[in-house]
Amino acid sequence: MEQLNHNLALIHASQPELANKFAGYAPSTVTRVLDGNDLCCEGELFYACDANVASQAQVQQYLAKPSHYTLTYKTEETPRYEHQKVINSLNAKARELGYPLAKTNASTLIVLGSGLGFHLEHLVSVNQYGNIIVVEPDNDMLFHFLCTIDIDKLSAHCQQNGGVLTILQPKSAVNFTEQISKLVQQVGYGLFSEMDFYRHYETPLFNDIFDNIKSIRHKWLSTWGFFGDEMISLNHSLANARAHQRFFLGNKGGKKQPTKTTPVLIVGNGPSLDADIERLKTHHQQFTLVSCGSALPVLLKFGIMPDIHVEMERTAALYDLIEPSLTDDFCQNTLLIALNTVAPKLISSFKRSLLFTKANDLGAMVLKPDNQETIQGLYFCNPTVTNLAVSACIALGFEHFVMLGCDYGYKDPERHHASTSEYYNPKSMIAGTKFSNELEVPGNFGGVVGTERIFNLSRTNIEQLLIRNPQVNCINCADGALIKGAEPQRFEQYLLNRTQVNKTKPALDKLLPLADFERLNINEKLLSDTLNGCIDYISAFAHALKQPLNAKKLKQLLTTLTYDLDTQKHRTPEFFLLSGVTRYFSVSINGHLGRMSADNAPDYVHHATERLGAFCDDCLKTLTGLLTSKTN
Repeated sequence: MEQLNHNLALIHASQPELANKFAGYAPSTVTRVLDGNDLCCEGELFYACDANVASQAQVQQYLAKPSHYTLTYKTEETPRYEHQKVINSLNAKARELGYPLAKTNASTLIVLGSGLGFHLEHLVSVNQYGNIIVVEPDNDMLFHFLCTIDIDKLSAHCQQNGGVLTILQPKSAVNFTEQISKLVQQVGYGLFSEMDFYRHYETPLFNDIFDNIKSIRHKWLSTWGFFGDEMISLNHSLANARAHQRFFLGNKGGKKQPTKTTPVLIVGNGPSLDADIERLKTHHQQFTLVSCGSALPVLLKFGIMPDIHVEMERTAALYDLIEPSLTDDFCQNTLLIALNTVAPKLISSFKRSLLFTKANDLGAMVLKPDNQETIQGLYFCNPTVTNLAVSACIALGFEHFVMLGCDYGYKDPERHHASTSEYYNPKSMIAGTKFSNELEVPGNFGGVVGTERIFNLSRTNIEQLLIRNPQVNCINCADGALIKGAEPQRFEQYLLNRTQVNKTKPALDKLLPLADFERLNINEKLLSDTLNGCIDYISAFAHALKQPLNAKKLKQLLTTLTYDLDTQKHRTPEFFLLSGVTRYFSVSINGHLGRMSADNAPDYVHHATERLGAFCDDCLKTLTGLLTSKTN
């Protein structure tokens, strides 16, 4: 018990609740074998031999083929945004200084299963780890671990490499994902730069985590945003408000939008659209048809005019991409649904448009309705246009959805979109876009399909919308990824099942009278306060960068900044502008230093602080310019 008490005293400083749990704890189902170095679980030996010997053999097997993930950000030849210019410069300097070394000098180690802990001792004897995260939900198993291993030695190993030892007890894979997300706020996003995953033994939970670690990792690394993107959002939001565009405010006065029984057909540009496009051409008049982004040119080629077109991308290039489809007939007769972030030039091309504000968006923060009611922003409305289409239509009262061409993946990465889409038009600006099988997910009609990070996040966000809106009935006719909560059904079969249904759809003007939507004003005082607050915050960061910094202090400065941004009670303008870029910088700098000789670290740190300082100067110039233009 001496080792246990010693360990609990150490753990109490950082994880008091965990330490208190095991003070006086008595295991019930897992016991220590008295005459051997083993455990007994429900009458069966756990290791069935000396645990130390078994763990050493397992570690040797793991080291021959480790489960390791390195996160880097590529150098772009023609970077558009300032944060990417910083990343380019950091990459170049790192390579000049000998990056990357073949072996990292401080990886993050996530261990699934504590056992008696001998595997950890063997791992740290051959590799250097910064953060070590021991995942063990079973109290009995963790108790025996704490009775056996000297936590002080493991913790000292982590501290020597700039990290900490943490013990987690998640109840599910989702809970594990959340606990790591919370931990990274405290120890820094550099944790993600180099990661090792070690499974000591199998349980349903450990297998769920280990088998889906690519998908879980994508969730940790998604939707970070960046300064340049948020400034586009802010400028477009201001311009759209000044152009007196109509916005959806939510359920005004608690009054919900009337339920709309007509089925909404959400059309994406997935490869399976090819198989159903002719049927759609014959039957599209039965539905309120919603085209999503790049699906529009495909529909128009087949003479299919959508009732609603949806766009969400904020860059000005979106107009150039869609311009060939902006015929007078289309723009006069189709309603545009878009986010507040979309370029005003595109929105003004349509006779009728309806804008939604994106939740957790800087641009939406400075808009206000005349009656001072709050604006209900949309959640789960990204990262692809289909997310906005479903989210917006649910907000408008639609409850019956059919999804066509919303594949969120592909059976062949060379056929990633419909064959007649602009992705295969050699004259298009999106021609030649490459996709890869980053992971595999269950197919809608069986088997598996390949997908990548953005498509996978888009699918899971659709699932979240369906979970949160149980009144919605969704039919997935796409031969792509399975969407939990949506019923898989071939489009041909769905049409046959509708033979007895009223196939006359109401006019869109009756479904969505524009009188229900408001024009917004700009809260000028809030805008000024927002800009000045951001200027002060970035100025403080720039000042901190001018202090003497070594590698440890620079990494800690970025960790402190991300922690401050992430843990505010409410999302602040500073969070939207800076949280993403500081995460990118933290990962890049930690990753470079982790595969670089310590002798070269001072030179790299000096360069990094100069580049980060220049980034701050550029941000301040941008914000000051917007503030000045507002007052002129």
